[in-house]
Amino acid sequence: MKRPLVSIVACVTAVGSLARCAARPLDAVVWDGVADGDASTPIEAGGGPATMVWPNPVSQANSDPWIAAHHAQLAQMQPRVLLLDFANEFMDESGVLVPPGYDLQQTVQPLLQEHIDAFMVASQYWGYKNPSAPAFLQYQIVKIVDLRDGSGAVNSGSLPVANGSVDYAQLNTSAFADLIGIEDPNNPGTNLDLCGLFEEGVINEVWGMDADPLSASDPPTIKFADVVETKQAYDANDVPIPGQLTCVSSPCVNQALPCNVSIRLYDFNPGRGAGCQLFDNGLVWQSYLTAGVLPAFASVARTFFNFDFDSRFHAPFSNFGNVCMPTLPDGGACIEWRSEIHAVSGPASTTPFDFSPMSAGCGNVVFPPNATGPSTQAGDTTVLSSCENYGLHNGDNDADLTTPYSNALASSYYMGNANVATDCGGSQPTYLLASMPGLGTAATATDGTPMKNWWVYLFY
Repeated sequence: MKRPLVSIVACVTAVGSLARCAARPLDAVVWDGVADGDASTPIEAGGGPATMVWPNPVSQANSDPWIAAHHAQLAQMQPRVLLLDFANEFMDESGVLVPPGYDLQQTVQPLLQEHIDAFMVASQYWGYKNPSAPAFLQYQIVKIVDLRDGSGAVNSGSLPVANGSVDYAQLNTSAFADLIGIEDPNNPGTNLDLCGLFEEGVINEVWGMDADPLSASDPPTIKFADVVETKQAYDANDVPIPGQLTCVSSPCVNQALPCNVSIRLYDFNPGRGAGCQLFDNGLVWQSYLTAGVLPAFASVARTFFNFDFDSRFHAPFSNFGNVCMPTLPDGGACIEWRSEIHAVSGPASTTPFDFSPMSAGCGNVVFPPNATGPSTQAGDTTVLSSCENYGLHNGDNDADLTTPYSNALASSYYMGNANVATDCGGSQPTYLLASMPGLGTAATATDGTPMKNWWVYLFY
């Protein structure tokens, strides 16, 4: 049993306590297989009702085998976030300048809450049909580290830079540990470095806050990559493979940050809304499909994300990203729709294809169900997809029932929900992520094996 981390206080900032935290307590919480206050009700590892919360007094760190052992019992995850604020000034989402010296409490807290709320909505399984569905992912802010300076630059000189990019290795030094300022409980008087914070379960993610140039004519600023991650690898039975941590992002940071557990760092752009971070989260799921780190997840998720064209249609490629360039040339679409279920290659495709029926999956954040190119849906064509019924086998011939999809329809599902992100597709990635098999799913694989709640895999 792991020792409790008594030094952690969720929602603490460098300048005081956040007035609002995201966690919504459950009616009953189970730790380590025994319900609080009732030692007579053991829960079998890997089975029993979903009543557990993670992190908890016996499990805090990413990749802890406890997570996989209790995957089916987890009713809520409250991952701990460290925010590193390097933004001296920035233009907010509405184009208003936030000048140097802004108050962290009044300025940063609402931005954080916007992102926390957006993830909560996205992790409500079928929340667009059932607004009262429980939010599975409920981020907690451990600390906001104020790294601003008076240099007059948009971003602080404390942001470590090498060769025109963020130098992730410097984030793990003892000097930077002192800037973060979280003491090692095992070594009083010394501070934990970044890997130590991850390995002890003090944090589960880092959000690096940096700003874009203040105007289009200004030179580009150096920023964190959208998302970087090193992932513990697992076998086909979700058992961790000792010592095998794999880069699942570009750039790779596994050498710069040689931590012994999974780590993930997002760019936190104060000038953009939460939709962009949801979009980046969508890229995280795609990386798991191709990196070989979560074979059990990939085996049931490739079809959902339309990453199985090589097996589904015997195509020479697995997904549209292989044949549709990031920037489409003039002259036409990469994907053309002949009907609601029939997609063919357009002039911009590097490889011809003719896919029908194209309704078995849900797509991904780059190529949603009705995509005509990367992050492009010309005309907002209505198509049929199995997003809302994935893995339920409730259609003809044991297939998943299909329903209409369009951007406008996805937006209408969340009409009036103030917590839904508005940029980088907004309701589109929210709908896609909320359609993934989540808490309480009855989805099964083609062989009848029950699917697990996919959100838990984020912290394997």
